[in-house]
Amino acid sequence: MKSILKVIENAVKNLKPPNVLTGVVTKVKEDCCVVEEDATGKVFFKVAYNAIIDNGDDQIIVKPKENAQVLFVVAENNQDAYLVSHSAIEEIKGSLGLTSFLLDKNGYKIESEGENLKTVINDLINQINLIVVNPDSGITPNVAAINAIQARLNKILQ
Repeated sequence: MKSILKVIENAVKNLKPPNVLTGVVTKVKEDCCVVEEDATGKVFFKVAYNAIIDNGDDQIIVKPKENAQVLFVVAENNQDAYLVSHSAIEEIKGSLGLTSFLLDKNGYKIESEGENLKTVINDLINQINLIVVNPDSGITPNVAAINAIQARLNKILQ
């Protein structure tokens, strides 16, 4: 038992804490960003958006805006780095199985199994507008109101 504790103790002594730094995003790319560190001005050309670089199809990625203040971690090799936090974001996108989403300044985009939520809702509204009801019943679709709802949805969805 004492030897196991000694091995653990030696392993812990040799661990280095992660290098947590602050900086400014100078360029946003598809899979990473460029960050200039505040204290030294050193430029890190490939700062990953997530700590796990290759986490397959099921993931969420938050992209910072250019000039955003960021907190990032640099690995022991002084090469690999990833974001921890940011002051402003450009977009959030994610995927889980066959479903994906995007949130940016233009609104939401949600897709699943080849279908886009905005397209499906617009198709539904268009079909509702085609409903013909006997005017003698006194109930007809309010096409203007339905179209107004469609316009509002189109402001939210991409």
